[in-house]
Amino acid sequence: TIAGNENTFSGEGSFEGCNALTSLKISAKTIGRGAFKGCKNLEEVTIEEGVKTIAYQAFYGCKGIESLVIPASVETLAGNENTFSGEGSFEGCNALVSLKIGAQTIGRGAFKGCENLKEVTIEEGVKTIAYQAFYGCKGIKSLVIPASVETLAGNENTFSGEGSFEGCSALATLKIGAKTIGRGAFKGCGNLKEVTIEEGVKTIKDEAFSGCKMITKITVPSSVTEIGLNALRLTI
Repeated sequence: TIAGNENTFSGEGSFEGCNALTSLKISAKTIGRGAFKGCKNLEEVTIEEGVKTIAYQAFYGCKGIESLVIPASVETLAGNENTFSGEGSFEGCNALVSLKIGAQTIGRGAFKGCENLKEVTIEEGVKTIAYQAFYGCKGIKSLVIPASVETLAGNENTFSGEGSFEGCSALATLKIGAKTIGRGAFKGCGNLKEVTIEEGVKTIKDEAFSGCKMITKITVPSSVTEIGLNALRLTI
């Protein structure tokens, strides 16, 4: 383990603020809280197969990372699990453009506010995409969510819910096989036009597509047994 502060959410990590660091290759099983937080000149990051956990704020505010591959050995990218704001593992990595991710759980706020993120590949084997995981990622245009995903989790404790991909304003095409599409998952994705909900999806929660005003047609497969309040209300 590379251990951040495990007793507080601020977490001053092992290499926090190492501003001259530009390249990193890491194989530690656990990358702890705030481990590389604020390493603003870090550009090249290689996360090797065998890493299991990337914790809260591990790479928060690393504004130089442009491309990232997270292997399938990673069990969780852990956001702040005790509050809904959840500052996630890679939140605020504003230069990030390309992401390939196989982690089983993409935690709360993991890539929140990565405004320049454009290419996202979510690999088969990912199981959970949590609350606000990609909230406000305004550059993503196309997205495929595989059938291995059991849930896109919105805010389950409030009615409105800020969902996994809420505010992804450039998103235009979506193919989704996740068994549960959580509350507000794509709320306010105002340019979303083409949506394919695949056979096998079971639940579409409240306000999942609320405010997606450009959608002209959605086909809901027979596998869906529950559609929540305003789930398909395409205007706000």
